[in-house]
Amino acid sequence: MSILMAVITSLVASIVFYLLFQFLPEKIRYQKIRPRIEVELTEIASSLFFYLEEPLRYNTHFASFFQDEMCDGFITKRDFELGLYNKCLNESYLFDENKDKMMVIGNVLKKQADEVSKKIHQILFNQHYLNSNEILIIEDIDRLLYTHLYDSNASDKIENYIIRPLNPSLSYMCHIFYELYLLWLELRQIMFKYSYIKREHRQGSEKYFGLKWSYVKFLVANKEYKRAKKEIKKISRGRNTDFQQQVLRSYSLRISLENGDLKQAKVLLRKMLTEFGRGNLVYMRGFLNCIINNKDMMDLCSSLCSVEEIKEWLSEVEREKRQKENFLHQNQILKEYYEKKAKQQPRYI
Repeated sequence: MSILMAVITSLVASIVFYLLFQFLPEKIRYQKIRPRIEVELTEIASSLFFYLEEPLRYNTHFASFFQDEMCDGFITKRDFELGLYNKCLNESYLFDENKDKMMVIGNVLKKQADEVSKKIHQILFNQHYLNSNEILIIEDIDRLLYTHLYDSNASDKIENYIIRPLNPSLSYMCHIFYELYLLWLELRQIMFKYSYIKREHRQGSEKYFGLKWSYVKFLVANKEYKRAKKEIKKISRGRNTDFQQQVLRSYSLRISLENGDLKQAKVLLRKMLTEFGRGNLVYMRGFLNCIINNKDMMDLCSSLCSVEEIKEWLSEVEREKRQKENFLHQNQILKEYYEKKAKQQPRYI
C-alpha cells in the first residue's frame, strides 16, 4: 500500500511540476509570440503576391489587371505562360525583332525573391510556433523561388559561334510560377483561419481585417454566399473604420445582386454613395463595377451622382478593359510567333 501511495504521489507531483513549469509557461509564451508569427506569415504571403504578379503586368508602372483573378484562385498555368511571353531576364535577351515588346524583369524578380526568402528564413528561427503545414509550405516556396537563375546571359560562345535561345522570353518559367501560386493559395487558406493575429499590438487589427476581407472576397467570387454573409456578420461586430464598413457593404451588395434581392441592393448602394464622405467613383470602381450591367442600379447611381462623374468612371473601366485585351492579344501573337519559329527549325538526328 505504501508503495502504491508513493507511486501516486510521485505521479501527481510530476503532473503538477509539468503544468506549472512547462505547460503553462509555454502556453503563455505561445500566446505572446504567435500573433507576431501570424503577422509575419501574412507579410510573406503579401511579398509573394507581388512576385507572382510580375508575369501578368501590362507595364512596369502599374499593377496587373489580374489581381482579382489571382485573389479568387482563378489564374491558370496558361495565364502565367501567356503573361511571360513579353518578359525577359535582362538586356542580353533583347536581341531579336521583338525586343521592343519585351519587359526586362529579372532584377525585379531577384529582388522580390530575396525579400520573400529573407522573411521565410527569419520566421523559421521561431518554427516552434509554426504548425507543420506552414513550415512545409514556406520551405517549398523558398526552394521554388530559386529553381531558375535570375542573372543568366542570353549568349554562349562556343568556338566562333554565338548561341542564343530561340525564344528569349520567360515563358519557360510558367510552371514554377504556377506551383508558387498554388502554394500561395494553400497558405492563404490557412491564414483565413488565423485568430491570434488581431492581438498583435502594432498592426494586428489591420492585418486581421485584411485577411477576413480577402476571405469574404474569395467566398463571393466562388459563389459561397451563405458563408460569405456569415463572415460579414461576424466582422461587422467589431469596430470598423468607415472604409472597412464600405468594403463590407460592397460585398453585401454583390451578394444581394447575385441573389436577386434588388431592394436590399439599392439600400446598400444608396448608403455607399451617400455616407462616409465617399471618394470619386473612379476610386470606388472596385466596389461598384458589379452594378454596371444592371439598369435599375445604374439608374439609382445616376440619381445620386453627376453625369460627369459616372462618365469618368465608365471610361476608366473601358480603358482598363481595352488595355487588358491588348495585353493578352499582343502576348498571344508573341506566343504564336515563337511556336511557329520553333517548328521551322531543322531537326537533327
